[in-house]
Amino acid sequence: MRHFLIIILFPFFCHSQDAKSAKSVLFIGNSFSFYWNMPTLFEKIAESEGVIFDVHSATESGASLKDHWYGEKKSQAVELIKNKSWDYVIMHDHSLATINKLEDFRTYGTNFCEIVKESGAEPILLMTWAYSSDINMINTISKQYKLLGKKLNVRVCPVGEIFNLSRTIKPEINLFSDDKHPSPDGSYLVALSLYKFIAGNSIKNVPGRIITTNQIGKKTYHSFVKNDKVEFFKNIINKKIYKNEKNSFCSSSHNFLLMSK
Repeated sequence: MRHFLIIILFPFFCHSQDAKSAKSVLFIGNSFSFYWNMPTLFEKIAESEGVIFDVHSATESGASLKDHWYGEKKSQAVELIKNKSWDYVIMHDHSLATINKLEDFRTYGTNFCEIVKESGAEPILLMTWAYSSDINMINTISKQYKLLGKKLNVRVCPVGEIFNLSRTIKPEINLFSDDKHPSPDGSYLVALSLYKFIAGNSIKNVPGRIITTNQIGKKTYHSFVKNDKVEFFKNIINKKIYKNEKNSFCSSSHNFLLMSK
């Protein structure tokens, strides 16, 4: 009888441990985040590597950090930061903010980083990418994100530079669905970059086909990226993002909040 009880209780114990180790992630932003359901793809990439995220989204189309700050477009970003415990808040502004609304970028980027730090979380700036029609946008975008990160002592995930590197080396890979929004390949590149940056783990074995099956056997295809593209993406990500102790998940439990355009 004792053995029987152990068999029943052991899975419950394991489930409890998994729940404790899950990383809660909230994406706050707009179409740069929610295209091709990138937050879920980020979650499933991590899951494929044995890293468990509990991902949530609060993404409003066209929202800037200023919009989020004042609760425009039905954003609840400030309330979410103040009312729930997070370990990381990953944010980026409107894709043109560093170019035509620089003061807003600095002001509301600073405001958000400050309240995130006050909440006990670590803010992370997610560098956006240049439009398909103007690759030179990345010069201003990269410069301003890095300057703000340095000023505030906040880490910057260089997604924009990774996009630029891909476009420069292999322009035949289409990262865009239109002039600015990511294609399925582009969203995969964003999600994989974030996973590498946050987890700090090797991405060597991450597959291009992320497929899950629910309890009734229905399959969901989260990504379907060809192997040659996957290997290329891994190479350029590894050139831009280096594993370090601060990025590692191993030391503690983390919650995440991603703010984006």
